[in-house]
Amino acid sequence: MKALRIVVVCAAALIAPAIAVAGGADRNASEPITVYYGKLDLSKEADANKLYGQLQVAARQICAPLDGRELRRKAAWKACYSETLANAVLQVNREAVTALHQREARPNHAS
Repeated sequence: MKALRIVVVCAAALIAPAIAVAGGADRNASEPITVYYGKLDLSKEADANKLYGQLQVAARQICAPLDGRELRRKAAWKACYSETLANAVLQVNREAVTALHQREARPNHAS
């Protein structure tokens, strides 16, 4: 079964942990997260969307310890989330998932 371990690697790692979707920063709060996608056919848009959604959830969970109301924490969370998700997409290395991420990551796209 295909699986992806998401590990967060982000510049915010000075105060942030790591995620098991892509990377290797030192994580204080939680272990890497494994996302299983062996039963998905990533050539199908619906399955690519499903996996991308799972990667987003995993990135949110990994970066959750950085979440907060202060501007500094919000910036750290956003950097962690963006980098973690991008690293996970790179690890998957499938055209449909990469294209979806590129559309979602556009600056004018609301997160």
